[in-house]
Amino acid sequence: MKRQNVILIMILIATFVYAQTDKKMSAEYLKALEALQQKDTTSAREYFLESIRQNHDDASYFELSKIYWRQKDFLMRNKAYEYMKTVVMKNENNIEYKYFYAEICKSFARNESVTQWEDILKIDASQIKAMINLADYFGDEYVEWIKSVRAVKAFESPERVPMSPMPGTRESGERLSERFIPGGKPIHFMPLQNYSEKDFFKALDYYKQALRIDSTNYDLCLKIGLFCAESGKPLNGIPPLNRLDKLGKADNKVYQCLGLLYYKANNLKESFMAYQKALELMPSSEQEDFTLNSVKFILSTGNSSLNDLDRNQLASYINQYWKLNDPLLLTDYNERLLEHYSRIAFANLSFSLPGKNIPGWKTDRGEIYLRYGEPLSRIRIRPNLTGGMGPGPDRSKPNGADEIMSKTIKGENWRYPDFEIRFEDPYQNGNYQFDNSQLILVEDLRKSKPSTFYLKSEGPIFDLSYNSYQFASQNKGMTDIYLSYCINFLDTATTKDKFVEGCDIGLIMLDKGFNKYYSYKNTITFPDITENYSINSLKISSPPQYGNLAFEMIRKKDKGVTAYHGKYTVKDYSGEELKMSDVVLALQVETNQDIIGSIKRNNISVLPNPDRTFNKNEQLNIYFEIYNLTRNANNTTDFEQRISIQKKEEGGVLGSLLGVVGLDKKGEKVSLTSKYQTQEKDPQMYLQLDMSKYEPGEYVLTVMIKDNINGKEVSGSTEIKWE
Repeated sequence: MKRQNVILIMILIATFVYAQTDKKMSAEYLKALEALQQKDTTSAREYFLESIRQNHDDASYFELSKIYWRQKDFLMRNKAYEYMKTVVMKNENNIEYKYFYAEICKSFARNESVTQWEDILKIDASQIKAMINLADYFGDEYVEWIKSVRAVKAFESPERVPMSPMPGTRESGERLSERFIPGGKPIHFMPLQNYSEKDFFKALDYYKQALRIDSTNYDLCLKIGLFCAESGKPLNGIPPLNRLDKLGKADNKVYQCLGLLYYKANNLKESFMAYQKALELMPSSEQEDFTLNSVKFILSTGNSSLNDLDRNQLASYINQYWKLNDPLLLTDYNERLLEHYSRIAFANLSFSLPGKNIPGWKTDRGEIYLRYGEPLSRIRIRPNLTGGMGPGPDRSKPNGADEIMSKTIKGENWRYPDFEIRFEDPYQNGNYQFDNSQLILVEDLRKSKPSTFYLKSEGPIFDLSYNSYQFASQNKGMTDIYLSYCINFLDTATTKDKFVEGCDIGLIMLDKGFNKYYSYKNTITFPDITENYSINSLKISSPPQYGNLAFEMIRKKDKGVTAYHGKYTVKDYSGEELKMSDVVLALQVETNQDIIGSIKRNNISVLPNPDRTFNKNEQLNIYFEIYNLTRNANNTTDFEQRISIQKKEEGGVLGSLLGVVGLDKKGEKVSLTSKYQTQEKDPQMYLQLDMSKYEPGEYVLTVMIKDNINGKEVSGSTEIKWE
């Protein structure tokens, strides 16, 4: 009972004090508030000043500071700072005052802002706004300092001063190009990586604290996602945004950020779906930037005619461009288009200039990122504004003095496989521009290399040996195409364990406009892998035409991918002229016997060797077909077959002889001539060669057929790698 009385007395005392304070300032202060409601700032300012003259009340100082701070006048803004500094010192536990004072300090004394936010959390540990501000501060610091190096003088004996490896380099103490230094004076660059790592974990910790209090806060979840996208830690940013999605709070920005995070996390299918949702919710102007304007910007450098197209024509042209550049037809999305979306999203996130209303992809750094993607290394060059070996208390003011360092302009160096780009930030306001010395290079790149793309897949990229062979089809006017591939299980990229769950394969034919007219897709398994390799052959039939052929494989276990796309001409075997099929180099040819993975032609099975590499322990068989031989009066054909082999690089005499095959009269090549008389107009031909006495190397094998009845000839050739 006594405790309740004490509490009641304290409440009454507090009420009395508040009433007395309110009474003293009520007239002028309340008039000022009323003037603010009517948007009469001039009158409000006079009433607050009068209240201060009469009562020296902190509430009037606070409100007057807010008025002064909104003005662009330096003196007025300085007054706001001085007022709030005094008010906060007198009211150490007033959270509202501390928030506004911290906001003022953000523009020129950020460390003081950090102190105020930390004090707020000491007063009330549930202040989520303070947590977010602290997380934003340390997040900005991390992004600002990651992969940065400080310019420091080159010592006469560099070995006396150990230098840490610079980010993106292989050797300790490696120097960047001396062109970064005015006058060509050599200097070293000291890595500042250790300053940034601490900031990342501080930022992430504050974001997590805020999430524990409000896990569905839209602004908080989006901030975490954007921070993780910029910091290269995508997996940390996905869960909060997915939570917004499940609660129906996701908008264009959330889905766009999710698309970028999934892309950086190598989850391409989810990334594509997120971008599709983002595009549906985007304002029309932003959607056109993503789908049209940014693409036109890339392509129009080398094609000025794009400027003459109307919107529908441009959309059709760009759609055709994406079809032509789709690197994986087995997937449900276009990896090149997905890369473009991610480039523009990242550029807008990282390089935008809100004060100038310039989206990130239109800045100099944004243009290079949009055209060429993530650089191999991205290093920020920081001048020692006043010298010294490292950052001072607020990191922007190093200690000491150094004339050379003070002339070094803050910049970034982006390194790509075949060029480097240098940006400068002369005013240190985040507006990085092309280094003047590189404007010619940039213009040349725009014309000669408008854009580059390297396949990004969900799994590793591996290589296979493959080859295609064409034969006349039994279906009139058609051509049989076999694509044979070999998986070498002894290769570290294609070991047996990587194929235990099988794989998806595809063989796709496209016309000149990259429209699919034939698509074979299947899932294959390897139930019992006992050999060191696996050969398989896929068959399609196509009318003769010029177009494109794509062969792709995606492993089930690790999403490993291989893909081969290229222009392809389907041969025409119609008509009555003498013709022959492609020449197949085979490991095995059997009659009336099936061979797994073989090319089946009537009753003959041919197991090809796609990489055409043979050695003395393997049989070397040749298979081909002849079409439209002429029959004589006895209804038989009469033709001559000549097989010649010569070294590819020499184009002349071979050092060894081929068993049954001898040198021709000029001694230029090894050849074998055989004569045949058959009743078949379209014979299937195969024979075995012995190259055991040949020197290792690359050879060209040519088969020439001469129809002795009408004197016409036809030939075909292929290459052999002999080990």
